Amino acid sequence: MTAETQLDLPIPTEFFAASERRGEFTGERLLTQNPEKYHNIVHCLAEGLGMIRIGRLLKVSPNTVMAVRDREGEAVDIEKKRLSNLYRRGAQLAGERIVEDLVDDEKAAKIPANQKAVIVGILTEKSELLAGGATSRVAHSKVEPSNADFDAYLNSLPDASISMGKPGETEKQKGLEVASKSVPKPRNPDD
Repeated sequence: MTAETQLDLPIPTEFFAASERRGEFTGERLLTQNPEKYHNIVHCLAEGLGMIRIGRLLKVSPNTVMAVRDREGEAVDIEKKRLSNLYRRGAQLAGERIVEDLVDDEKAAKIPANQKAVIVGILTEKSELLAGGATSRVAHSKVEPSNADFDAYLNSLPDASISMGKPGETEKQKGLEVASKSVPKPRNPDD
């Protein structure tokens, strides 16, 4: 047997089972046994799906998904770029169709007003974003109150009064008399 024919031989499943028991997931077995699922994992990774979600969708271990990600990092990046270009082209075609429909008076009349408002908002925001313009505005203002503002606020507050007892009683509260008698006056150190 030559080295070339040895490379074409399938790797025994015991080897993969032992690797998995040791926690070594490489994605190699999945690629040899189910290449379609392997490529679907690469596609889902490029779409930005989470590893646990991909595992559930494709009925594989999240460890297998991580192994494919580690093994196919460059392929995932290439797939992301391909999808980005595809979506950009789709957005371009959809944008052109929307504009064509808006230019044609018959077609424009069939578009509900609420959808036109959404279309205008999205197209305006994307146009500004692509042109490098602002897509939102946040105003920051730091206004420090002056002493006169603070004094005016304090003067606008109602006078505070201490009352004990039931609301509406006008005679002097007995609790205040008792409290003032029971509290000793401070001693004068000179006495």
